[in-house]
Amino acid sequence: MKKGIFYGLTLVLFTGCIEPFDDLSVEESEASLETTLVVEASLSDEMKRQRILLSRPAPLQFIEPLDSVTSNGSVLLSTLPPVIYERNASVIVDDDLGNQYRFVEEAPGTYLSETEFAVEVGVEYTLTIETTSGNRYVSEPEMVPSGESTITRLYAEKTVNEVGEEGVAIFLDNSSTNTEPDYYRFDYEETYKIIAPNWNALEFALRGDSYPFEVITVPREQEERVCYATSGSDQIILGSTVNLSANRIERFPLRFLPKDDFKIANRYSLQVRQYSQSVNAQGYFEALRDFAKNENIFSQVQPGFIEGNISEESGISGRVIGYFEVVSVASERLFFNFEDFFEREGEAAYPLNCSFIGSPPLTTPGGTFPLLDGVQADLIEYVGPNEGQVSDGGPFLVTAKACGDCTVLGSNVVPEFWIEE
Repeated sequence: MKKGIFYGLTLVLFTGCIEPFDDLSVEESEASLETTLVVEASLSDEMKRQRILLSRPAPLQFIEPLDSVTSNGSVLLSTLPPVIYERNASVIVDDDLGNQYRFVEEAPGTYLSETEFAVEVGVEYTLTIETTSGNRYVSEPEMVPSGESTITRLYAEKTVNEVGEEGVAIFLDNSSTNTEPDYYRFDYEETYKIIAPNWNALEFALRGDSYPFEVITVPREQEERVCYATSGSDQIILGSTVNLSANRIERFPLRFLPKDDFKIANRYSLQVRQYSQSVNAQGYFEALRDFAKNENIFSQVQPGFIEGNISEESGISGRVIGYFEVVSVASERLFFNFEDFFEREGEAAYPLNCSFIGSPPLTTPGGTFPLLDGVQADLIEYVGPNEGQVSDGGPFLVTAKACGDCTVLGSNVVPEFWIEE
C-alpha cells in the first residue's frame, strides 16, 4: 500500500471523527491536526532494512474535499492532501529477547533500521517513537501470526466483469499450515512494456552555433522505442479464511484490466505481496477501507475515531493514528502477453492519439521558425520525410513526443526481473 494512500486515509479519518465538522472551528481543527502523528509501521519476516514512515497532516487550509474515491474504495492519488513529514524523531523497536533495533531517517519522514533484520515467530516486538517536541508514543507488543501461508498459484484469465467489460482478471490461490482462520492484506506492483507506435531510428537535432539553428535528423543515441513503466496498487485489499470450509483461499480476485487498458497492450507483469496479519490488524485496515468507500469523505456522518495499537505515553497531549504490525510475507509474480487472451485487431492501445501530421514550416513570412521552435521545445518527434502524404505540411512528418519516444511514459532500462516470452 502506497504511503500516500495511508496518509490520505488516516488524515480524513481524523478530520471527520472527533465531532461534527460544523462545530469545529478552523483554529481548533488545526491545533488537533498539528498534534496528530501519522505512523505507518510494518515489520516483516524478510531480511532487510525495515521501514517506518512518520508524518503529520497538513493544516486545514491546504485540504480540499477528497471526492475522487473509486467504487472499490481506492483514493485517487491526485486528490490526496499534502503531508508534513515528521523529522528527526527517535525510532526504536525492541523485542522480548532483549534485542533493540534503531532506525535512522534516510529521507524526510522515512526511517530505516540501521541494520537488516527479519522478525521471528514467537517473538514480541514493541515500537517506541519520541519526537523532537518531546512526545513519546509506544505501541502494544505485536507478534508474527502463527502458521505458514504460501501463495500456491497466481494466474490470469480472460473474463467479463460485472459491468460487461471484457478484459483480464488476475486471481490468487494460497494455502496455510495454520489450524485457525488466517487474515491477509495484499498489495501488488505491476510493470508493463511500452512500445512507441511512431518511433523512427532517426530523430531531430539542431546544428549551428547560434539561433536560428538548422534542423537536421541524426541516428538516435539511446533506446526510445521500448520502455517499461511500474506502478503500485492504490487500494486496501483484504482477505481471510473465516467461514471457509478449508483454511485456504481460492480464486481471490486481485486485479481486473479491461481489454483496451494500455497496460496490457503488449506484455504485462504483476508481483503480488501477501501479508499474513493479526485479526486486530485486519479490523483496523477494514475500517480504513470501508471509510474510504464513503461517497462524501467530509460528510456529517461521523463514524467514530478508528484506533490503532499506538498511543501517546502520557495520555495527556498528542494524538496518533496508525498501526504497528508484524507480518509474514509471501510473494509471487506472473507475466502475460496481450495475444495470450485476445486477437490483435489493430494498433496496440496507447494513452494518446498517435496519428502523424505534417511538420510546421521551416520559416514564416514574419521571420519566425516554427519547426525549429518545436524541436527546441522538445514537443515533437520525427516520423519521416513528408513526400506528399500531408499536402499542407512542412518537409517532415511529425508526431507527439510520447508517440515517438517511449521514455516520456517509462524507463528504457529493462527491469532485472523482466522475462520475455
